[in-house]
Amino acid sequence: MILLVYAVEPRSAANGPGVRYCVWTQGCDRSCVGCCNPRARALAGGRRMDVRSLARAVLHSNCEGLTLTGGEPLLQPTPVLRLMRLVRLGKKSVVLFTGRSLTQVRRRVPGLGLYVDVLVCGPYDAKKPDGQGLRASGNQSVVLVTNRYTRADLDRVPAVEYIIHKDGSYVRTGTGDGRWAGC
Repeated sequence: MILLVYAVEPRSAANGPGVRYCVWTQGCDRSCVGCCNPRARALAGGRRMDVRSLARAVLHSNCEGLTLTGGEPLLQPTPVLRLMRLVRLGKKSVVLFTGRSLTQVRRRVPGLGLYVDVLVCGPYDAKKPDGQGLRASGNQSVVLVTNRYTRADLDRVPAVEYIIHKDGSYVRTGTGDGRWAGC
């Protein structure tokens, strides 16, 4: 099974509790003003990645778990659900970011608690910046689906990080407004 992926960052501290394996899916049907990943919006493009291979990479990493973001992960519900299931079977945690409402997520992801530990849902609203507890904007909801993490765990996540790769390239990631938060 194939998942269209915009980007992968195998070690991030700003996308959920602990060091996380992050996958940004390709494609989004939203047009949030101030989107942090506008190139991930295109419904075509991205890299085609095998879900089992991706799950193995997460499970063999030294990371706390997987963070899925986008784009909009729930535009590819079948491969996303498969990936989350394989990661959870391997005893790693899953954080899911989606622009959908909690009601929409529950319809698209039946048995949510079987796959997700933390759900960040709701569209990004640039007029309500937040960057606290994994929220990029104040209108978003953070749902602790399981008891694996607490609000205090989420509040300790840095809002922004800059990752410098061996080739000299770098990526800015996280939910904050760009002010350095350390990691």
